[in-house]
Amino acid sequence: MAAKLLVAFIAAYLVADVASMHIKTRACAGDKVEAATVNFIDISPCTTDPCQLAKHKTYQLSISFKTGPSPATIKAATTHIYGIIGGIKVPWPGFNHTIACKDSGLSCPLEPNHSYLYSIPMYINSPVDITVPVEAEIVDDETKKDLLCQLVEVKVVG
Repeated sequence: MAAKLLVAFIAAYLVADVASMHIKTRACAGDKVEAATVNFIDISPCTTDPCQLAKHKTYQLSISFKTGPSPATIKAATTHIYGIIGGIKVPWPGFNHTIACKDSGLSCPLEPNHSYLYSIPMYINSPVDITVPVEAEIVDDETKKDLLCQLVEVKVVG
């Protein structure tokens, strides 16, 4: 019985591992200083880098991060998702999960030196096929400073 359970667990792990992968990211450009350390970003299901996202489908965006020793407790935060087209930040079409601590796995206040997993649905509402850097940013509402800001390359396809 234990052997069957172990085999089932390993099979489930392998299927989940194939359905998504940690995506290559980089910190946002400029003077943005993150107050958290990003462990990984996943877009599920995504098995390529850059992620190929089909239009008019919903994907799960997950960001694992650890808050730093400062700032102190974060009482509320806002999420921004942008596509960067020709160097211009354009709000991601259809993104409406702007309150970071609502329906995302986060519960404010966020404490210093804690690990968190932020996870939201992300609908792909692009009228065109495009490869674009996407900026994911979570901002402390009180200080207006970035908790995190990462860039991910995605390819929106037909």
